[in-house]
Amino acid sequence: MVALGSSVYAQPATDRLMSRQISVRLSGNGLLSDSAEFPAIGSVAGMRLMDRAGVWMSATDNTGTIRVSAHNVIGGVQDFWCGPLQVNNGASSDTLAWNKVWQVKKQQIDFHKQHYQDNNYVAVPVITTWPGNGGAGYAKILAPFVDNDINDQLYQPSQGDYPYMKSDVLMYSIANDKAGIHQQGNIAPLGVELHTSVMAFSLPDTALSRCVMVRYSVFNRTSSDYKNFRLSTVMNFGIGSQDNEYLGTDVRNKILFAINDTSEATFSNRLLSIGCMALNNQLSSTMYFENTPDPVNGFPVLDSHYVRLMSGYWKNGKQLVYGGNGVDASGASAKFVYPYNTDASQGSVMWSDNERYQPGKRYGLMNFDTVNLKAGTGRNYDVVYFFVEEDTFDIKQIGQSCLKIKQVLDTKNLLKNDKNEFKYGQKIALYPNPVRAGEKMVIKFSAESPASMRIISSEGRQIIKIDLDNFDNSIILPQDLAEGVYLLEYETLNTKRYIKFTLNH
Repeated sequence: MVALGSSVYAQPATDRLMSRQISVRLSGNGLLSDSAEFPAIGSVAGMRLMDRAGVWMSATDNTGTIRVSAHNVIGGVQDFWCGPLQVNNGASSDTLAWNKVWQVKKQQIDFHKQHYQDNNYVAVPVITTWPGNGGAGYAKILAPFVDNDINDQLYQPSQGDYPYMKSDVLMYSIANDKAGIHQQGNIAPLGVELHTSVMAFSLPDTALSRCVMVRYSVFNRTSSDYKNFRLSTVMNFGIGSQDNEYLGTDVRNKILFAINDTSEATFSNRLLSIGCMALNNQLSSTMYFENTPDPVNGFPVLDSHYVRLMSGYWKNGKQLVYGGNGVDASGASAKFVYPYNTDASQGSVMWSDNERYQPGKRYGLMNFDTVNLKAGTGRNYDVVYFFVEEDTFDIKQIGQSCLKIKQVLDTKNLLKNDKNEFKYGQKIALYPNPVRAGEKMVIKFSAESPASMRIISSEGRQIIKIDLDNFDNSIILPQDLAEGVYLLEYETLNTKRYIKFTLNH
């Protein structure tokens, strides 16, 4: 436990998720982190794949001040602490009280839905303690939940509410960047909340057995718009017992990966790759840095160093170039580090990591385009961490594996690329209510558009599946629909709600 001023901060709580072939550790501050016993990401069979993974964020406020918050994937002081921020003044919550990672399983949700009305039923702690509401001073809705039966936006497990999830297992953490002193004390924080969701799938599908989907949801809790907000995922690759990886970018499939040196005895001459694939938001560049004081590609120290690396430049402002280590080669300017031959802007030019020297330790960055993160809004950044075992290295095998992953995720409505920006807490309304059969019913919803919407009976039977491609904010209920109570099921990328209405004749 570390004392900083008048506040006290504990080491962030962690939890570990194990799926069919992959394991992941999440800390309460949003960092995928290792321990003495387990890596941040590993195979269930015990293979180390990733030591740490997190995010960097940057923006310039309306006074011209550069603001940066970053996970330190090498180790040491972090820029994020457990808990949310107050909406009106941006004050941080009690870090110790929020020092938690929630892990919930689909079986627990299903059991709760079936039995919450039973006498003497007691829900499991993860359901009863799920941080659906923030309490006085905080955002009304924090963690997404299904608002069962009543559209009141209050998380009430005793009334049938439950955590919202589209995976078989979900880990969730809430963190902020203002509760303590940043690793570089002269860098100003952004005043954001970071919600990290780690989703795993237990379906007997090889496409999902070696991956987890991670959603980084960023909320601007200040009163200012950030017109050049940027987020990057940052990775400390660690395949096997030695730091001897090669880096690479598959530009076409938006993937940054590391592949092992097969000479390491750990692998028995097998090729392993661990990568990060962007699912939404436009990828602008990939970079790396080293844990050295090198003025070009060493560890960032100043706010300008972070911003440059996140923008596809070296920390001294020099352009990344094709060839060698990307610093002193004579090639053309580049946006993506070690793209092999996947960068269409460079034709068929080949540039791979093993051109420069023996494999070693380098830290990877996937940089997304700048966006306007308005005050009071949030934005999703969805990625997949995956691993691939190969007999021979072929960058196409990595891309093909990820294509299969995306195809399956699409069937689960998890690839809605136009739903990245959202704002919790706005109600849905329908009228008239009661409504008559054959009459038009109007449905008004918040800025976050639905991913799916349907009318169901009070027993849960689907009556109407609403065609969102031709939806004009209203539907005409069938003349032959029986009188009674029905529910509008409204599902977005971030939540699911039910609104009760009565049908008369």
